[in-house]
Amino acid sequence: MKKKILHFYLGYSSFVRKDEDILRKRYPVVGFKFSSSPKWLTPWRIVQQFSFILRHVWNTGLMVCQSAGYLSFLPVLLGKMFRIPVLIIVIGTDAHSFPSIHYGHFRKPALAWFTRFSLKHATVLAPVHGSLVDSVYEYDDRDFPRQGFLYFAPDVRTPVRVILNGYDDRLFRPLPGIRRETTSFVTAVANIDIPDVYFRKGIDLYLEMARRFPDYRFVLLGVPPDHPMGKDLSNLEKIPFVPQEKLAEVYSRCRFYLQLSMAEGLPNAICEAMLCECVPIASAVFALPEIVGDSGFLLPRRDPDLLEALIRKALHSDLDRLGRRARARIQTLFPLKRREEELLQLVAALMEGIFPGRPAKADSTTA
Repeated sequence: MKKKILHFYLGYSSFVRKDEDILRKRYPVVGFKFSSSPKWLTPWRIVQQFSFILRHVWNTGLMVCQSAGYLSFLPVLLGKMFRIPVLIIVIGTDAHSFPSIHYGHFRKPALAWFTRFSLKHATVLAPVHGSLVDSVYEYDDRDFPRQGFLYFAPDVRTPVRVILNGYDDRLFRPLPGIRRETTSFVTAVANIDIPDVYFRKGIDLYLEMARRFPDYRFVLLGVPPDHPMGKDLSNLEKIPFVPQEKLAEVYSRCRFYLQLSMAEGLPNAICEAMLCECVPIASAVFALPEIVGDSGFLLPRRDPDLLEALIRKALHSDLDRLGRRARARIQTLFPLKRREEELLQLVAALMEGIFPGRPAKADSTTA
């Protein structure tokens, strides 16, 4: 009987679902949602997870954790005891500390300890982008000048294998018959009522641009229409949750995608919008400079005046050409097939007792 994979995650988001679908192509997978709220129930979640692992441990060949932290502590500890390899996919928050917006695992002493322990004792770490290992941070000077798990946990020596996220260019494509509005902007945000999300995703800057460009349309995707945020803006359209298969309709109507985040891993929404030929305007943090490249515009510092000037420059560019270039860039750099191949290759090696990767080390990547 083929050994199974235990898959641990905080929420069943699109990137978690994609990875699980990939794993299921070759292995039986049993998932466990480690709910992160309310916080006071965390000890109970750990008890539930302990019971779950013990029920499944005898025919398990690998444990995969989507993020390091509380949810990865028991898999790493019991993996050592039962000699089961543990793969941690480093997604972003588990490599960050942003005290100014109360974000990142390394901001809280207890969570930082669990994160550090997990990163040190896992079998292999698979960050979704190299900037999550160690990188210079210059976008906002209120926080640390470097980010990445090695900056906050320099004693981690666990092998690292960067596996970039991948995207389906058949699902995300410009749809025929939909008119694209030249002066339209879109950004997507989930969990807007979580305190850190508003500033971390740059929604404050997005709303400020809507005020400065009153004749242009701004779409806020993932927010209910009756949400009080931005209620004074007549040019702001709020659209609630949209299933993945319908997102291309929204993106095909808009000319620009704005990703003004202070912190990211390798964000999904901007890549999916670029596949639909939205022109990206993004903050120069973590994976975003690599994502955008020469297909859009980068904001070097968190400054609304700089952003306004960047948008005015973008409006006078060859937008059709940039849109085509944006789609081609994601197709080339972040194909879903490559993530599938690299993830399955790594999993197969771990199942066979081979631990590929290079030791974690600092570099000079700019976040």
